[in-house]
Amino acid sequence: MSTFGRSDVVDFLRGEHRALAADAGVEINDTAAGVKSVIDRTFLELGTAYSSLSSATADERLYLPACEIASYFLLRRIASIYAPKADVWTEHPSPEERRSQKFEQVTKLMNAAKKAAQGFGYLTGADGADNMATYGTFLVDNLEPEPE
Repeated sequence: MSTFGRSDVVDFLRGEHRALAADAGVEINDTAAGVKSVIDRTFLELGTAYSSLSSATADERLYLPACEIASYFLLRRIASIYAPKADVWTEHPSPEERRSQKFEQVTKLMNAAKKAAQGFGYLTGADGADNMATYGTFLVDNLEPEPE
């Protein structure tokens, strides 16, 4: 059985998100200053024990889910960098502050990665809870009083 490891996920992130990470000032390497926490969270989501994270490997059949999970966590980190930045519009009728276009685009990419990971059965806990709610209605007209 073939496996992949931490360096394979780092290589994927470098190939897929290099320009975006560079723009946000995020180094894509497996260090504390880089994306070690992203890689750790990816392997934890895949079911790796915390004590085994430094040498984590997974079955090669989990490579595609790992890529989506790692993308989600990296994009979430980048979104948190762009979140405080805003564009100020001064057109009529009054000034308005909006989230930056970079933040909006990263958020779209992040949501797409989360949806893809959920399609593989991952990120369905706390990070995916917003899609777990369902809505319903019930008729209450029969509780109104009747005229006498």
